[in-house]
Amino acid sequence: MPRTIILPVGLSIFRNLEKHHGIKLTPGHETAQLTAQFVESLGEAVDKLSAELSTLKALKASPEDEAVFLATDTEGSESAAKANAIIAEHRFGVATDTERIDSLVLDDAERFKREGIPSFVRVLDRYIERAIGQGHEPLLGVSGGIKPVIPYLAIYGMLRRVPITYIFEMTQDLIWLTPLPIDFDWDGLRRVEHLLRQIEQDVAIERRRLETGLGESLSRLEGLFEDMGEGKMTLSTFGHMLLGDLEHARDIPVMLSPSARRKLEDEEGTRRRQLDYLLDRVRIPQWRAQKRHSFRDTDLDVYKPGNTGLRLAGWVEGEIVYIAELYTSHDEYTANLPGRYRKDYDPSEFEAYTPQVIELDPAKEEVEGDEMIAIAIRDKHRAETERDEALKMATQIEKELERTRRALEESCKEVEELREHVSKLEEERQVRASWSLWRRLRWALFGS
Repeated sequence: MPRTIILPVGLSIFRNLEKHHGIKLTPGHETAQLTAQFVESLGEAVDKLSAELSTLKALKASPEDEAVFLATDTEGSESAAKANAIIAEHRFGVATDTERIDSLVLDDAERFKREGIPSFVRVLDRYIERAIGQGHEPLLGVSGGIKPVIPYLAIYGMLRRVPITYIFEMTQDLIWLTPLPIDFDWDGLRRVEHLLRQIEQDVAIERRRLETGLGESLSRLEGLFEDMGEGKMTLSTFGHMLLGDLEHARDIPVMLSPSARRKLEDEEGTRRRQLDYLLDRVRIPQWRAQKRHSFRDTDLDVYKPGNTGLRLAGWVEGEIVYIAELYTSHDEYTANLPGRYRKDYDPSEFEAYTPQVIELDPAKEEVEGDEMIAIAIRDKHRAETERDEALKMATQIEKELERTRRALEESCKEVEELREHVSKLEEERQVRASWSLWRRLRWALFGS
């Protein structure tokens, strides 16, 4: 199978060309300096000019392969990528491509981490997606490139399940890194997807908001986020990767056969939401791999979500998921599913369906492991939450009424005190007026 070999580049090719062959490369003049005649004159020595070329040699690269050289965001690295590409074309006959990664710099650690690595991941995603679309096997080489990039590339490959290789320097043998035998908690990721999207849109989010949204799940999912300081959090490189996976899965079409659609439309309440939940999850390839269930007398792929009678039966073509049958009980699928085959279904009769995303409460850890029970428990929790909120509101209203009653009593007391004070003032005024009148009368009668 043709391969697309993706290689980050270092600068060793400059040093080796000048030290061993007297060639000092000038950026922008790589093609003129590295002619086919010059490369041929070097013979096998050309394979040791860089780790990238040594990797291609060990992989036995041929004209049916493609080599992609990724450069950091510097003129020197871009020139090194072009030099490797030109030599690879002359030496191995491979098709080549080069790309300079925006913001992938070494003189600004924050920019490297927050902008450069996400750009790097996006470029890797693009080349790998293109390779798969062309029918190529993607490979990642980690022998060359700058050291800060290599760990990210290795982890990317293991998480994305892309083969990784590097050169063992002593023997020039290839060492292969196999994908990690782990997977993501897709249900947990779905529950926080809205937070991931908000952070991607707004760049950052208040840590308090993140803690409130994730609850106890924060400690398990903290690797998806990075602390920006001043109480702000942003997405980590892996957060961007996983959000990309979720977004990609959301675009995968789910097609329902006439019988599957009728079954879905006949259900309501919790059972309907459980089926919607499954139709949302079945778009994720990793979820399908985890939930695939062997079943006799059928060539349909069967997906069993947990300790429940619900089943999905269908197949996948390319990235399109065809759901032939939906079942909601054990007796139903054991009686109906045997003897059903893909040839019995006409894909032209299937209709597109957009699953309804079911969000679960991340604080209810006890529901993990059985998604169907999770939905039923989620409904129960929601009802209990609404009841608790109503009781809480009633209690608050009672407290407010009591505060109002006490305030009214205080006001009445103050009014009574004010009335008594006014009455006393009036009495004093009358006394003063009487005394003044007496003084005037005495003056009039006695003159003193």
